[in-house]
Amino acid sequence: MRVVADPQIAVTFVEQVSADGKVILPASVPPSPLRADVMGALESSVHTMWPALPVLPVMDTGASDGKFLRLGGIPTYGISGVFLDLDNHRAHGQDERVGVQDFYDGVEFNYRLIRALASAK
Repeated sequence: MRVVADPQIAVTFVEQVSADGKVILPASVPPSPLRADVMGALESSVHTMWPALPVLPVMDTGASDGKFLRLGGIPTYGISGVFLDLDNHRAHGQDERVGVQDFYDGVEFNYRLIRALASAK
């Protein structure tokens, strides 16, 4: 069965497995560069909805599937357009909550950001 019908596309694994079956990955993977086109699209999308909000790059603690994409040479970014209550610590819990308006604002923000990224030259 052919999954990808383009002979110019190669699919490879980025992980290595040791003789005892353990997955071997680099301890760290360099962060993705702050590309001007991505930052420009992000800033313009943010400022159309929240004009006074500063855009600051940060590195969060925790883990992400982005590590595997970066190992494959694909720059990867995590951008959230959803505001959460700082005093409501329920991240990833069974009772995680997002306000209704915050949810819809996040949908609109992502729509604007994706359009900006798709039209960037």
